[in-house]
Amino acid sequence: MPPLGFSGRLARFFIDSKLTPLLIIASLALGLYAVIATPKEEEPTIKSPAADVFIAYPGATSQEVDQRIARPTAALIREIPTVKHVVSAAEPDSALLSVEFRDGVDRETALTQLYDRLASNADQMPSDAQPPLIKTRGVEDVPVLTLTLWEGRDDAYALRRLAAEVAVSIEDIPQVSGATVIGGSSREIQVRLDPTRLGARGISPTQVVRAIQGANLRRPADSVRGATILRVEVGGFLKTPEDVAGLVVATGAAGPVYLRDVATVVDGAPERSNYVFQGGRDAGGQDRAAVTIVVTKVRGANAATVNAQVLKRITSLRGPLIPSDVHVETTRDAGKTATERVSDLLLHMLLATGIVVVLVAVALGWREALIVAVVIPVTLALVPLVYNLTGFTLNRITLAAMIFAIGILVDDAIVIIENIHRRFESGGERSVQAALLAVNEVGNPTILATLTVIAALLPAAFVSGMVGQYLRPLPIGASIAMLYSLVVALTVTPYLAYRMLRGKHLARTDTLGGKPTWGTLLGAWYQKGVGSFLDRPKRRWLLYAGVVLALTAAIGLVAVGGARVKLLPNTDVDEMAVIIDLPAGASLETTAQAASDVTAYLRTVAEVKGYQTYVGVAGPATFQGLARHYTLRSGSHQAEIQIQLVPASERKRRSHDLALDVRPELQRALTPYGATFTVAEAPPGPPVQATLVAEVYGPDPAGRLDLARQVRRAFAQTAGVTDVDWSAKPGTPRVRIEVDPQKAALNGVTPQEVAQTVGTEVAGERAAEARLPDEREPVPVTVRLPLSDRGRVEDLASLSVTNAAGKSVPLTDVARLERDRMEAPIYRKDLLPVIFVTGETVGPRMAPLYAALDLNSQIRRLVTLDGVHPRIAWTGAPADTARYAVAWAGEWTTTYELFRDLGVAFLGALVFIYLLLVGWFRSFLVPLVIMTPIPLTLIGVLPSHALVGMFLSGTGMIGLIALAGILVRNSILLIDFANARVEAGASLRDAVLEAGEVRARPILLTAATVILGDGVLLFDPLLEGLGLTLMSGALIATLLTLLLVPVLYHHLLSASARGAAWLQAIRANRRE
Repeated sequence: MPPLGFSGRLARFFIDSKLTPLLIIASLALGLYAVIATPKEEEPTIKSPAADVFIAYPGATSQEVDQRIARPTAALIREIPTVKHVVSAAEPDSALLSVEFRDGVDRETALTQLYDRLASNADQMPSDAQPPLIKTRGVEDVPVLTLTLWEGRDDAYALRRLAAEVAVSIEDIPQVSGATVIGGSSREIQVRLDPTRLGARGISPTQVVRAIQGANLRRPADSVRGATILRVEVGGFLKTPEDVAGLVVATGAAGPVYLRDVATVVDGAPERSNYVFQGGRDAGGQDRAAVTIVVTKVRGANAATVNAQVLKRITSLRGPLIPSDVHVETTRDAGKTATERVSDLLLHMLLATGIVVVLVAVALGWREALIVAVVIPVTLALVPLVYNLTGFTLNRITLAAMIFAIGILVDDAIVIIENIHRRFESGGERSVQAALLAVNEVGNPTILATLTVIAALLPAAFVSGMVGQYLRPLPIGASIAMLYSLVVALTVTPYLAYRMLRGKHLARTDTLGGKPTWGTLLGAWYQKGVGSFLDRPKRRWLLYAGVVLALTAAIGLVAVGGARVKLLPNTDVDEMAVIIDLPAGASLETTAQAASDVTAYLRTVAEVKGYQTYVGVAGPATFQGLARHYTLRSGSHQAEIQIQLVPASERKRRSHDLALDVRPELQRALTPYGATFTVAEAPPGPPVQATLVAEVYGPDPAGRLDLARQVRRAFAQTAGVTDVDWSAKPGTPRVRIEVDPQKAALNGVTPQEVAQTVGTEVAGERAAEARLPDEREPVPVTVRLPLSDRGRVEDLASLSVTNAAGKSVPLTDVARLERDRMEAPIYRKDLLPVIFVTGETVGPRMAPLYAALDLNSQIRRLVTLDGVHPRIAWTGAPADTARYAVAWAGEWTTTYELFRDLGVAFLGALVFIYLLLVGWFRSFLVPLVIMTPIPLTLIGVLPSHALVGMFLSGTGMIGLIALAGILVRNSILLIDFANARVEAGASLRDAVLEAGEVRARPILLTAATVILGDGVLLFDPLLEGLGLTLMSGALIATLLTLLLVPVLYHHLLSASARGAAWLQAIRANRRE
């Protein structure tokens, strides 16, 4: 037996080793453990820390807040190396700064840097500005479970108190990080001032507040040290409404004045500051008052396990705590969704495995298929183990990587099995030596081919951004599977193949039952068909021209819009939301009515299972909501409707189609209110500020606003652009009370006393918190006028202020009332003043790139106030801020960054593959021939996407990159065999034809496994682009590889002096 190479020696060690079956068992056991132990999620966890910094600056205008708070603070934060962007919003009385850190940065590190930077520069803040309040934002804030409680009596007060008790019980469960309640009315002790009685006794609201605060205080006063040490405490707490009513707020000639003498004390629900409703099929066809319990888990916990424990706890509370007439709806269950998604993908994985096994059984036989049926799970078993050890979860992307890998990881085993099959089939001995020679013959090129596939895939793991993190498990998982498949192919496969095939009756390759086999027919076709291109130069050049023409036509589909590009395809999910904004200043009741008109329509939509309406309060956080700051929506003019759909199997329309169809009806319902709205669909992958974002920059506020207004108009007039909104909304209507210092002094009051009195009487003041031991939530004691005395502007004019002498002074004697609007917020992005115009894209051209191209022609024709056309920046803010400009952002920026990084990764992969091939074949020319099929994938991929109307997305691009490695693998098998035949003395023509004839079967078989095995990806809307890319690209490019590579190889080597010299070196067997 000739000497064996590395692959042959490795196979010789394992082919008779007792360790091989143990390796099989260990791999399967570890894989089973990993599947059970690894947390399951619907989507990958993304590390993208962000934070909101709130800084109150009472009494300041938007301009003052911008210049003294927002801009200086943003400049400080921008100096932190891990910060990517800072967006500041300066509005009257406060500033909000949204800090976005670079992707992949550790959350604790980022926040520590932010805290340190702000704390070390606190002395630069205005003295009357409050300390910064920092609120973090991240995927950990998205609840894994939401429970909505409702009942027929619409008692929001009782529901809130019940929900608080339930939340405390839920928080006792391990791995639950928190349970918070949204909606309802908390208990409050209201002190409703009587201005007439206050004035008659000369008592000011400030005196009432101080009396309550003084009576609700307990402090330690050291200890009495004697024989026994006693702790001394002074004071006490208010424990009942009667305690509050019995407080002495002043004394006079007539005796003490009790709080009940000047105010009415009410214990119960306060004035409504929000509304939460439950509606849908289970709510009896109407909206019912409700509260929602939001449950979050600790980091790393399994959502399915946590949610099962919570739901079990809810069941145990039914009766002892939760009355039978209170309904508990599970309105979001990330654990259940993740489990269902994982189960579906595991089923698809089994289906893909079955398809590949059946394919091998048809092509080679049932024994070969049985080997493949063992090899696939043994290989895949390592992937979830690596996921578990590296912190990944089992989700739709990690499992997609395993399904995707099935079609390519089996290639190594098929090549080994087919070659052993061919050796045994040829009539020679079926010994261990024959099997080892078969492995040795294809082992080394198989190693090289597998490394090229890994080299093509692995660079895609280094794509930046949130989408890069989202898709990263795909190339990592597939690369791990490919690497381990190579190990299995050289160890386990020979062990199984020798034992399974040595006793099999194998027909010869030329006949089967007296009839030619398909291999014989394929060989005859190949000899005749390819031989004609080798012998006829004219036909050969026609082949080249046809391939170039087809490739040019395929690429042209992108230019003409036939094949369209998008970040990620829209998925089919079971939830969506409607975000509603009425004009600023709309009352809570008006907003609730507008939302009710929307829900009245939603009840007629067959696909809607249920919904929750949140008015004046933010709904449970979603990943998209965190990115878009929906969690800060607490204005009376704001509402959010979170919608649950029936399962996809019961719907005729996908969620995206449904969102498109409901928009006209929502528009009709909300137009009478002057409201704007957005139908917020769950994003396919990481969220963005909006699908389409135009950032308007310019040196002058008036010119910037004028340009933004024109851009907004262009958005509204462009087909396919909907839900148009902007950041330059008018401010809230207000009443300004301007105090005249001279008049105030003449009447014995100060402007400060006027402000305190009006603030307490109108806005109310939280004077204290009653210590009620049975209450789960704080019970504030609030001092305020009754709504009947402050509900209108005219009521403000009748207010009075008590001076130091106890005399009541009418407010109009010391101040005047003016009505206007608050200043609009001033936005900056990375210190540059900006106005955001946003929109969503729908219809056939829903990708933001095409909407932006349509809008570009309109924006270029706009005229700014200085009489020039604005500049357009496609990537990042404009460099010249002295001119007006429009910069594209949102999903377009993410799309650009993804395709840019994938392109760079692809180029890097091509360079690395070329270097591998040059090192292996010791030629600069032959690797170019081997890599020829790579661009040919576009001939199949782009027309197929255009034909079925599917976007070429980021997942499809990863498929294109994987195809590069797969096709190079096929070329290596062809060229390596041809070189072996040349080395054995065959002519170049005969060697090329024999290589194609012998290698055609394993190449076609491996292509078929990619086409059929990865075809199950078409069942997942997010991954269907990946499946279509692999199927169409592998089909066309494999056929062209079998035809073009041998022809081009023969042509170049026979026609060039360098090629002839290389052939001569092969024949002289000078290669190591």
